[in-house]
Amino acid sequence: MKSLLTTIILTFIFATSAICQQTAADTTHLRSPKRAGIYSAVLPGLGQGYNRKYWKIPIVWAGLGTTSYFIATNAIKAADAKEAYFWIENGQIGQPPNEIAASYNSKSKVESLYSQYRNNYELFSIITGVWYLLNIVDAVVDAHLSTFDINSDLSLSVKPLPPTTNVLPDIIPSQQYGNVGICFTLNF
Repeated sequence: MKSLLTTIILTFIFATSAICQQTAADTTHLRSPKRAGIYSAVLPGLGQGYNRKYWKIPIVWAGLGTTSYFIATNAIKAADAKEAYFWIENGQIGQPPNEIAASYNSKSKVESLYSQYRNNYELFSIITGVWYLLNIVDAVVDAHLSTFDINSDLSLSVKPLPPTTNVLPDIIPSQQYGNVGICFTLNF
């Protein structure tokens, strides 16, 4: 039974990878920007996977994970500071509820500490929202640019122009001055 299950799983994995390799070879596949945006909105990083930019997925998740960690940490510390403030305000009866209450005896210090944690909480909430929106924008733009033609025909060459004599005959007499210039040639 165990070997049968292993055989089925391995067959599924190899069949899936063969199908993925076959579809990965198709470079003319048009990607829908709308679909990429919806995928990234539903699950951050899924739009990057849809666009076959798999290396971007850990970056998206790392950014969201990091900012979420700082949101949670600052929310917990703000709650501790609030609890310490009420403990100090009520006359410091009993044991201190947390380290902040044990470290600070002044309401103004605890209040400024609470304000600092609350500001950090709000800042990281905004950064998380911006990171989430950038994830969606990246997926949409990448889907739009999936059909952008990049080949060797796109080039810019810069060459000096040889001296000429009759470019500006009315302003500069051609017998005295030669004209020198630069030629920019864009091939596309």
